[in-house]
Amino acid sequence: MRLGLRLRTDLLWRPYDSDRDDRWVAQDPVRGEFYYFSALEKAIAISVDGKRSIDAIVQSVRSIDSNVTSDFVMDLIRRLDSASLLLHRNWTTVDVRNRPRTPSVASRIGTIMSYRIPIWNPSKTLHAVQGAGWLIFHPWVMLAFSVCVLVCAGFMLQRWQEIQQDVAAWPISLRGDRLLLLSALLLAIKGLHELGHAFACHWVGGNCREIGIMFFFGIPCLYCDVSDVWKVPNRWQRILVSAAGIYIELLVAMAASLVWLNMTEPWVQAVSLQVIVVCTIVTIGFNANPLLRYDGYYILSDLVRVPNLADQSRESWGALWRSWLTKQSDGSDDRTYYFLALFHVVSWCYRWFLMTALVLGVHRWLVMQKLPESAAVLTGGFAIALTWLGFVSWRSNRAASVERTSFSWARIVGLLILSILFLVFLCTWRFEKTVFARGTLEPVRMIPVYAKQAAILTKVIDDGAKVKSGQTILSMESPELEHELILAHGDLQAATQRSVLLADRGVNDTLAAQQIEELSKVIQGLQERVNKLKMQGSQLSLISPFDGQFIDGLDVPSRSDFAGNVISGRWTLDRLAKDRGTVERGQLVGLVIEPHGWQVRAFVSETEVKECNVGASVRVRIDQSARHTVPGLVKSISAESLRKTPKALRSDILFGSEMSFEQDLKPEHTTYSVLIELETMDRNVVANGLASVRISTGQTTIIESIWESITYLVYQARGW
Repeated sequence: MRLGLRLRTDLLWRPYDSDRDDRWVAQDPVRGEFYYFSALEKAIAISVDGKRSIDAIVQSVRSIDSNVTSDFVMDLIRRLDSASLLLHRNWTTVDVRNRPRTPSVASRIGTIMSYRIPIWNPSKTLHAVQGAGWLIFHPWVMLAFSVCVLVCAGFMLQRWQEIQQDVAAWPISLRGDRLLLLSALLLAIKGLHELGHAFACHWVGGNCREIGIMFFFGIPCLYCDVSDVWKVPNRWQRILVSAAGIYIELLVAMAASLVWLNMTEPWVQAVSLQVIVVCTIVTIGFNANPLLRYDGYYILSDLVRVPNLADQSRESWGALWRSWLTKQSDGSDDRTYYFLALFHVVSWCYRWFLMTALVLGVHRWLVMQKLPESAAVLTGGFAIALTWLGFVSWRSNRAASVERTSFSWARIVGLLILSILFLVFLCTWRFEKTVFARGTLEPVRMIPVYAKQAAILTKVIDDGAKVKSGQTILSMESPELEHELILAHGDLQAATQRSVLLADRGVNDTLAAQQIEELSKVIQGLQERVNKLKMQGSQLSLISPFDGQFIDGLDVPSRSDFAGNVISGRWTLDRLAKDRGTVERGQLVGLVIEPHGWQVRAFVSETEVKECNVGASVRVRIDQSARHTVPGLVKSISAESLRKTPKALRSDILFGSEMSFEQDLKPEHTTYSVLIELETMDRNVVANGLASVRISTGQTTIIESIWESITYLVYQARGW
């Protein structure tokens, strides 16, 4: 019986460079899609001419593969028809046959999430400046640029500590017009990224159709249509086109690193460092990641010579588990088959992990911003979408396996037993829940040192220096105090001389005796004033109360103008002494600590401090000795939240801070301090050193943890 189907004659066929010589690629000129065939599949597709039956097609391709079956031919014909590559019995013309069908709900949602607006066809421009392709993508030029990128990366790594400090200062330095400048630079960088793809495509002989704006999940970003690159038979040239955007961004990062290494302006360094991070870490983490369908995905597809990597990996995984559950096998037992199935599982898990982490992060941010209704809508919508996608996936898999009715009941029973054992494991295996926080090291015994007088600082010992009991820590001078002491000495001397002169007049002079008595009271008051001023002068030098270690405790916040320019940085005692700066009376200038017993003051957010209890076990990992863990116990939890960021954590990347109205750093969210007593400490540490803390909040099973997370999200969202 003849088939009422015929292959479209307008398809463009080209050989495809792969590890097999029988690969072909067909382009649909109407839809602009590309489809990949083996030599056998191409022969079957061409044989679908509307005149032959299934058996006739099987007989016509037996010369290529003697094991071909009618089921294989029928499956290929169904796939060709679903891709609109076949014409039906009435031989409908291509334009009518390929009118867009009514889109499904999934396709409509996908269109909304990745809506494209074409702006520019760069073909003429690329042809006019085709010499730029040689200048950028010639192999020797690329090698030279790659060496320069590595050299700049080496210089940057040598100043890693400075990079961390600059990253921590972004909330201060990137504000106002500088933030707008950074946004414009990032937009220009992404434009160069897409132009890199266009130049590379033109360089290898392809055609760049259009450049435009794509709204991905509502976020505007640029895109470049270089799908014609699949006409290029050389896979290394296709890899060059896929990697061109990353290559251009690395060149931009190299230029930004030269700016960062040679400029001294804080805001210039901050902007250039942000450009470096976006062009390296962000680009490599997303564009070069093969688990996401960006540049890295197409690079991997060409490297392993597997076209339509995502579709083939999904089909391989579906065929793998269906063949395992049934008695039939498709004979696909080579390494590529299992690699594709593994790639599908890993990429699927990774994409859902990113999406779940993004939704939970946004949910937590909305809750902290006092927007529980928005958080509830976000979480509920994500749960509904997850359930709906799971149902659609189940229906598609069920439809694909409808013809496989010969199941292996032994394998099905084994799968059920494994599922039950896994469920029992989830319900019985208990693990420890912890709360992560950053903290600072503090000695158990410490005495604060306050300035007893307002004076000029002239000399101070080094921060962290060991001191003996009675040793001078810092020296100050007060011109006002010295001036008052000189005046008091002069008044005392004048009063004493006048008293002596009055005494020489004689004892019978009644007026002189009365004046001597009055002067004696004046002299006594002046003497007390002189003694008081001398005592204040002696307090200008501060001494250590016991043997220990001196820590600089000066806390003078930096000041910024309305545009974010730092007028004055934070001061240290050594800098203050060199500049002969003043300290106020009662101001904390330092701490004298006993470096034998230590404790940690951790800073926990409001949402997590509720789970912490006094006496809970703690594991502390000190930054200066990150390989070792110190046990401890929660000693106390503060009743009031933290008003400003501790001095030691102001440049810490893991502790989020923001600028307050008082031009000082404060925690991004409401934070409480938790005092932790360390059980043992056999290592030399420094005061105010940083540490990572994990506070135990009890044990739970995986099922209990999931249930607690769901109830927490619901109750937090509803404000209960």
